Amino acid sequence: RARNRPARRVAAVVTSVAACLGVASVAVAGEGTPAARVDLRSGGAWVGSTVGLMTLIDGDSGEVVARVDVGDESPALVSTQHGAVGYAVDGSTGSLVRVDPRTFVASTPVRILDRPSGQVSAYAGGRAVYVLDQEQGRVAVADPDDMSRLGGRGQSLAEPVASSVVDDEGRLWLLGASSGDLAWFDGDRRHDRPGLVD
Repeated sequence: RARNRPARRVAAVVTSVAACLGVASVAVAGEGTPAARVDLRSGGAWVGSTVGLMTLIDGDSGEVVARVDVGDESPALVSTQHGAVGYAVDGSTGSLVRVDPRTFVASTPVRILDRPSGQVSAYAGGRAVYVLDQEQGRVAVADPDDMSRLGGRGQSLAEPVASSVVDDEGRLWLLGASSGDLAWFDGDRRHDRPGLVD
Protein backbone atom coordinates (compact mmCIF):
# COMPACT_ATOMS: atom_id res chain seq x y z
CA ARG A 1 0.00 0.00 0.00
CA ALA A 2 2.96 2.31 -0.57
CA ARG A 3 1.01 4.01 -3.35
CA ASN A 4 -1.33 5.50 -0.73
CA ARG A 5 1.41 7.42 1.07
CA PRO A 6 1.21 10.56 -1.13
CA ALA A 7 -2.57 10.57 -0.82
CA ARG A 8 -2.32 10.31 2.95
CA ARG A 9 0.18 13.18 3.00
CA VAL A 10 -2.19 15.35 0.98
CA ALA A 11 -5.07 14.37 3.26
CA ALA A 12 -3.02 15.34 6.31
CA VAL A 13 -2.21 18.70 4.76
CA VAL A 14 -5.86 19.33 3.89
CA THR A 15 -6.91 18.36 7.43
CA SER A 16 -4.30 20.69 8.95
CA VAL A 17 -5.36 23.56 6.70
CA ALA A 18 -8.99 22.93 7.57
CA ALA A 19 -8.25 22.96 11.29
CA CYS A 20 -6.32 26.23 11.09
CA LEU A 21 -8.78 27.99 8.84
CA GLY A 22 -11.82 26.78 10.74
CA VAL A 23 -11.11 29.35 13.45
CA ALA A 24 -10.92 32.17 10.93
CA SER A 25 -14.06 31.23 9.00
CA VAL A 26 -17.26 32.83 10.23
CA ALA A 27 -20.31 30.77 9.37
CA VAL A 28 -22.91 30.71 12.12
CA ALA A 29 -25.74 28.22 11.71
CA GLY A 30 -29.23 28.92 12.91
CA GLU A 31 -30.63 26.10 15.01
CA GLY A 32 -29.81 26.98 18.59
CA THR A 33 -27.13 29.32 17.28
CA PRO A 34 -24.12 27.25 18.39
CA ALA A 35 -21.11 29.03 19.80
CA ALA A 36 -18.76 30.38 17.12
CA ARG A 37 -15.09 31.31 17.42
CA VAL A 38 -14.78 34.76 15.92
CA ASP A 39 -11.51 36.62 15.45
CA LEU A 40 -12.40 40.24 16.20
CA ARG A 41 -8.88 41.62 15.73
CA SER A 42 -9.55 42.31 12.05
CA GLY A 43 -11.88 45.21 12.90
CA GLY A 44 -15.25 43.58 13.21
CA ALA A 45 -17.35 40.49 12.65
CA TRP A 46 -20.77 40.02 11.07
CA VAL A 47 -22.90 37.48 12.92
CA GLY A 48 -26.23 36.18 11.66
CA SER A 49 -29.32 35.54 13.76
CA THR A 50 -32.31 33.30 13.15
CA VAL A 51 -34.61 36.31 13.58
CA GLY A 52 -33.37 37.66 10.23
CA LEU A 53 -30.72 40.09 11.45
CA MET A 54 -27.02 40.56 10.76
CA THR A 55 -25.10 42.14 13.63
CA LEU A 56 -21.72 43.83 13.27
CA ILE A 57 -19.54 43.49 16.38
CA ASP A 58 -16.58 45.83 16.83
CA GLY A 59 -13.25 44.05 17.20
CA ASP A 60 -11.72 46.46 19.71
CA SER A 61 -14.60 47.02 22.12
CA GLY A 62 -16.76 43.95 21.48
CA GLU A 63 -19.76 46.28 21.21
CA VAL A 64 -22.53 46.11 18.63
CA VAL A 65 -21.93 48.60 15.81
CA ALA A 66 -24.98 47.89 13.68
CA ARG A 67 -27.94 45.58 13.24
CA VAL A 68 -29.22 45.07 9.71
CA ASP A 69 -32.50 43.44 8.69
CA VAL A 70 -31.68 40.80 6.03
CA GLY A 71 -35.08 39.15 5.67
CA ASP A 72 -37.62 36.96 7.40
CA GLU A 73 -36.93 34.75 10.38
CA SER A 74 -35.20 31.54 9.38
CA PRO A 75 -33.89 28.66 11.48
CA ALA A 76 -31.30 28.05 8.72
CA LEU A 77 -29.76 31.53 8.40
CA VAL A 78 -25.96 31.46 8.10
CA SER A 79 -23.49 34.31 7.75
CA THR A 80 -20.02 34.87 6.39
CA GLN A 81 -17.85 37.84 5.49
CA HIS A 82 -14.92 38.96 3.40
CA GLY A 83 -13.15 41.97 4.83
CA ALA A 84 -15.84 44.31 6.10
CA VAL A 85 -18.58 43.02 3.78
CA GLY A 86 -21.15 40.73 5.35
CA TYR A 87 -23.25 38.09 3.61
CA ALA A 88 -26.31 36.25 4.84
CA VAL A 89 -27.67 33.05 3.31
CA ASP A 90 -31.09 31.67 4.13
CA GLY A 91 -30.58 27.92 4.10
CA SER A 92 -34.32 27.38 3.73
CA THR A 93 -34.69 29.37 0.50
CA GLY A 94 -31.14 29.46 -0.88
CA SER A 95 -31.20 33.28 -1.01
CA LEU A 96 -28.08 35.43 -0.58
CA VAL A 97 -28.00 38.99 0.81
CA ARG A 98 -24.99 41.33 0.79
CA VAL A 99 -24.59 43.98 3.52
CA ASP A 100 -22.71 47.13 2.50
CA PRO A 101 -20.30 48.02 5.34
CA ARG A 102 -20.34 51.73 4.46
CA THR A 103 -24.09 52.25 4.56
CA PHE A 104 -25.29 49.18 6.51
CA VAL A 105 -27.88 48.62 3.78
CA ALA A 106 -28.84 45.07 2.80
CA SER A 107 -29.23 44.19 -0.86
CA THR A 108 -32.29 42.60 -2.34
CA PRO A 109 -32.12 38.81 -1.78
CA VAL A 110 -30.90 36.79 -4.75
CA ARG A 111 -31.69 33.07 -4.99
CA ILE A 112 -28.36 31.31 -5.45
CA LEU A 113 -29.08 27.73 -4.41
CA ASP A 114 -32.10 25.81 -5.73
CA ARG A 115 -34.10 23.51 -3.42
CA PRO A 116 -31.73 23.68 -0.43
CA SER A 117 -31.92 21.08 2.33
CA GLY A 118 -31.48 23.61 5.13
CA GLN A 119 -28.02 22.22 5.99
CA VAL A 120 -26.18 25.10 4.33
CA SER A 121 -22.80 26.78 4.84
CA ALA A 122 -21.46 29.97 3.28
CA TYR A 123 -17.90 31.09 2.61
CA ALA A 124 -16.79 34.42 1.13
CA GLY A 125 -13.60 35.38 -0.65
CA GLY A 126 -12.41 38.22 -2.86
CA ARG A 127 -13.55 36.53 -6.08
CA ALA A 128 -16.53 34.44 -4.99
CA VAL A 129 -19.14 33.66 -2.38
CA TYR A 130 -19.64 29.91 -2.05
CA VAL A 131 -22.96 28.51 -0.86
CA LEU A 132 -22.70 24.85 0.08
CA ASP A 133 -25.56 22.46 0.74
CA GLN A 134 -23.70 19.96 2.89
CA GLU A 135 -26.43 17.33 2.99
CA GLN A 136 -27.04 17.27 -0.77
CA GLY A 137 -23.42 17.92 -1.73
CA ARG A 138 -24.20 20.88 -3.98
CA VAL A 139 -22.22 24.10 -4.46
CA ALA A 140 -23.43 27.40 -5.90
CA VAL A 141 -20.98 30.23 -6.59
CA ALA A 142 -21.88 33.92 -6.64
CA ASP A 143 -20.10 37.14 -7.55
CA PRO A 144 -19.18 38.89 -4.27
CA ASP A 145 -20.27 42.32 -5.55
CA ASP A 146 -23.49 41.90 -7.52
CA MET A 147 -24.28 38.33 -6.31
CA SER A 148 -24.95 37.04 -9.80
CA ARG A 149 -24.46 33.31 -10.22
CA LEU A 150 -21.09 32.20 -11.55
CA GLY A 151 -20.79 28.97 -13.48
CA GLY A 152 -24.49 28.29 -13.95
CA ARG A 153 -26.97 26.87 -11.45
CA GLY A 154 -24.43 25.11 -9.25
CA GLN A 155 -22.54 21.82 -9.24
CA SER A 156 -23.14 18.51 -7.51
CA LEU A 157 -20.66 16.27 -5.72
CA ALA A 158 -23.29 13.48 -5.78
CA GLU A 159 -22.78 12.81 -2.05
CA PRO A 160 -22.91 14.66 1.28
CA VAL A 161 -19.87 16.72 2.29
CA ALA A 162 -17.83 15.55 5.28
CA SER A 163 -15.79 18.74 5.69
CA SER A 164 -15.25 22.06 3.95
CA VAL A 165 -12.94 25.05 4.25
CA VAL A 166 -11.79 28.12 2.30
CA ASP A 167 -8.04 28.75 2.12
CA ASP A 168 -6.16 32.06 2.07
CA GLU A 169 -6.38 32.17 -1.73
CA GLY A 170 -10.18 32.05 -1.63
CA ARG A 171 -10.51 28.45 -2.83
CA LEU A 172 -13.23 26.21 -1.42
CA TRP A 173 -12.09 22.67 -0.50
CA LEU A 174 -14.59 19.83 -0.01
CA LEU A 175 -14.19 16.23 1.12
CA GLY A 176 -16.85 13.69 0.11
CA ALA A 177 -18.43 11.88 3.05
CA SER A 178 -18.54 8.38 1.53
CA SER A 179 -16.07 8.36 -1.39
CA GLY A 180 -13.18 10.26 0.15
CA ASP A 181 -13.03 12.30 -3.07
CA LEU A 182 -11.54 15.80 -2.81
CA ALA A 183 -13.01 18.65 -4.83
CA TRP A 184 -11.97 22.27 -4.84
CA PHE A 185 -13.35 25.40 -6.40
CA ASP A 186 -11.33 28.41 -7.51
CA GLY A 187 -14.19 30.77 -8.19
CA ASP A 188 -16.47 28.82 -10.53
CA ARG A 189 -13.67 26.53 -11.75
CA ARG A 190 -13.93 23.06 -10.25
CA HIS A 191 -11.11 20.55 -9.75
CA ASP A 192 -11.34 16.96 -8.52
CA ARG A 193 -9.05 14.37 -7.01
CA PRO A 194 -10.89 11.03 -6.65
CA GLY A 195 -10.25 8.67 -3.75
CA LEU A 196 -7.90 10.90 -1.82
CA VAL A 197 -8.89 9.39 1.54
CA ASP A 198 -9.46 5.63 1.95
